[in-house]
Amino acid sequence: MVFIYALVELVHTIKTKAWKPFLLASALLLVLGGAGIATNVNKLLPLAKYTPNTMRGGSELSKEGANAKGLDLDYATSWSYGWQELPNLMIPNFNGGSSAGAVNPDKSATIQLLKRAGQKNLKETAKSLPMYWGPQPFTAGPMYMGAITVFLFVLGLFLYKGRNKWWIIAATVLAVLMAVGSHFMPFTAFCFKYLPLYNKFRTVSMALVVLQVTLPVLGFLTLDGILREKYEPKAFKKGLAWAFGLTGGFCLLSWLAPGLFGNFEAASDAQMQDVLVEALVKDRIALFKADAFRSLVGIFLSAVFLFCAYVPEKGAPMKSRRYLAVGLVCLASLLDLFVVGRRYLNEDHFTTPRDFDKTFVARPVDEMIKADTDPQYRVLDLTVNVFNSSVPSYHHKNVGGYSPAKLQRYQDLIEHYLSAEINGLYKQLGEAAELEDVADWMAANTPVLNALNTRYVVLDGDYPPLQNPAAFGPAWFVDSVVQAATPDEEIALIGSIDLRRQAVVTTPVSLNDSSVILSEAKNLPESGDYISMTSYAPNELHYRYSASRERLAVFSEVYYPNGWHATVDGQPLDLIRADWTLRAALLPAGEHEVVMTFLPDSYRQGATVSRIASVGLLLLLALALGLSFLPARRFRLGN
Repeated sequence: MVFIYALVELVHTIKTKAWKPFLLASALLLVLGGAGIATNVNKLLPLAKYTPNTMRGGSELSKEGANAKGLDLDYATSWSYGWQELPNLMIPNFNGGSSAGAVNPDKSATIQLLKRAGQKNLKETAKSLPMYWGPQPFTAGPMYMGAITVFLFVLGLFLYKGRNKWWIIAATVLAVLMAVGSHFMPFTAFCFKYLPLYNKFRTVSMALVVLQVTLPVLGFLTLDGILREKYEPKAFKKGLAWAFGLTGGFCLLSWLAPGLFGNFEAASDAQMQDVLVEALVKDRIALFKADAFRSLVGIFLSAVFLFCAYVPEKGAPMKSRRYLAVGLVCLASLLDLFVVGRRYLNEDHFTTPRDFDKTFVARPVDEMIKADTDPQYRVLDLTVNVFNSSVPSYHHKNVGGYSPAKLQRYQDLIEHYLSAEINGLYKQLGEAAELEDVADWMAANTPVLNALNTRYVVLDGDYPPLQNPAAFGPAWFVDSVVQAATPDEEIALIGSIDLRRQAVVTTPVSLNDSSVILSEAKNLPESGDYISMTSYAPNELHYRYSASRERLAVFSEVYYPNGWHATVDGQPLDLIRADWTLRAALLPAGEHEVVMTFLPDSYRQGATVSRIASVGLLLLLALALGLSFLPARRFRLGN
């Protein structure tokens, strides 16, 4: 919006040749905007360093549809706003509202059908029926901007004169084109490829938040023109008629003939019985018509209020009537948004602290696992969706969990190995006669889980976990390494070697004062060599080891290049990546301590910049306050 606004102002400046105000305003925007951004560099700089390594940075693997610099296009456009659901901006239930929408139990055809079938707890069921029938996978609600807001915006298109209208229209149209995503793929692909940072966004439909600014802005500029009597009565009435005809007429047509706008069936309905689908369709049509009528009433009343403000009437001052009319329109718009907002944010969407804490109450199995005093091991919880639930991470170092911006290499590991190993584990649990058989099976069939030091597998919250004696531990020495030339080869090799005795690497290192490839290093097994963890914290790890000669150690910790530093007895130690996602290091012979600490340079640098910028803003504030007490004529800019 800022860019488009500045572009419109630049065109105006070129026409009028009034460069001084434009340049002064641009300079102020750049200086103050830059200073405001700089105060947050302590967060933005580490994030900028992190992003290229995440799913938002793209994959190094050469797979079909992969984006080397951002999210896959199909993944990023999964939630694209359909052209047919854009009327949601004005009629909230145009496509059914929410995937778990509420209905009136006494009037719902679906609830009455379930009641006749003997279903119980229908009041709760009525709060979460599948009302949405639009093209998105699912949704929590529509991007409703307000029927009156849309009406005022359209009125402004006919009445408001001035260059502000053009940047508002341009920003609105651009946001809509972005939001429709996969339904206008040529434009979306262009944006995805060329707009800075755009390929990092997960949900393109969120571009419609721009309309939460542009629609009200043009609407209020129009109301301001009404208060200031900027419009001739004839032009005003013509514009009002067009605006009401377009918005109110659409709502009227929706109310009278809902069948013109679809069959009200969702893709998920195919899994349901026909009689249930028929009942859901009736409820969706009822919600559709109710909201269409509701929006029609709001638009009609607003049009009447504004029309009365321009109709001469004896004994009623026009200025007072205009203020009253505009006030009533604003109040009606506020009530409209409040009432619809209550559908999606009300007492049912809040919880008490006690109920919230129940989510994280330790189960018997959690207490059993916590009795293990070893500083580092991981847990695989099969009682939840492994990679979509973060609750187990509250208690344990978790193999799974959820992050929409996880490291891409870990996501690659999930797709290539972990998902298959976990699915195999599910199958083995269903077939094995004894849990001991499953543990034996894991030793030979889950090498990646073992390398992640998965010591416990949770099968039931009330029973002891399955123990995996084959877990490699927090660190181990390998006997040899395998050099990979490409990322595709690197991840493929993991499935073809013994990870306990070999490591896959790509990085050349210095060994014995000469630069060699790791595959030339002979890490022969020596009796008595060991490495163990002595303490663990998320940002500091301590190990003790004894090696009869220089050895390559692999650590069961995820490798991240921008922040982890290692020392051996206080001397710097280079960390490299091994086995696609893990850390490794060449350790000198003897008995030593290895310490790893997480302190990104980007955070230190960002903190320094943020402090300087914050002080600078405070000084600018003090200067502005000081200048405000001096004679204004000495500091006037332009005319």
